[in-house]
Amino acid sequence: MAGPGIGGLIEVLGTLRGPLEFEPIAPTHIGLAYAARGRRRHSAPRADVYLPEGHGPHPGVLLVHGGGFIIGGRSMKPMRRLTTGLVKAGYAVASIDYRKIGRGGSRLRGVEDVEAALAWWFAQSSRFGLDPDRMGAVGLSAGATLLMLASERPSSGTLRSRVSVFGLYDFGGLQGTLAGALRTLLLRGQDSGAVSPRRKVRSEVPITMLHGTGDQLVPIAQAREFALSRRAAGLSVELHELDGAPHGFFNQPGPYAEQGLRILLETLDRDLGATSP
Repeated sequence: MAGPGIGGLIEVLGTLRGPLEFEPIAPTHIGLAYAARGRRRHSAPRADVYLPEGHGPHPGVLLVHGGGFIIGGRSMKPMRRLTTGLVKAGYAVASIDYRKIGRGGSRLRGVEDVEAALAWWFAQSSRFGLDPDRMGAVGLSAGATLLMLASERPSSGTLRSRVSVFGLYDFGGLQGTLAGALRTLLLRGQDSGAVSPRRKVRSEVPITMLHGTGDQLVPIAQAREFALSRRAAGLSVELHELDGAPHGFFNQPGPYAEQGLRILLETLDRDLGATSP
């Protein structure tokens, strides 16, 4: 998303195609509306909920998919990979959709939807046996960007962990023909610095970042600069650089996906005090 050539973008999208290379866990509840929509054109955004064995209380994780703010959904391949790994480790998971650009969405509406999903997930504690004191959220790519911005707003509960995976932290980094067009759609005349996570994300909720040094869509420099800005402000941040990993490394099996899932689980276990069943 930071000025890729068409070939690089096609390569990333290509990794989303094809059958799953693993046995996914089925959702416990499918297509739950987490926010109402007043206009007929825009359907209510929905969530799939995955519950581990036992009555709980379970630590809970909200998952926000990527897709360049334009494509993607709650059941896409990387989300199924993560939900399967998280549920096996004892986490309750809500994987959500949000309004995307070109389908009634915008940057602000995407943030609003993720904010609403966070509030809804906390409100489901008694229904799904969640522990409201052990709640975290994970976003991938565009979903990480939306999550960082949405989690800065007042909510009905307190997140204990935020994990951003190959996120975009500075909209000004969107350069080139394709990325520049996306920047225009995202900003709609606003100053990129004023609304980007690099400047806006300043709460004390811990942030753990996973980013590949081989990322050709969002260069590792963005993650490094965001981490430096948080450290300079005395805020909690941790950056894990996956040597050689491309953008979208959860899209397909291999050492990068395995390493990323291991870091993700270690982070959530540490921040939420969770244990595997």
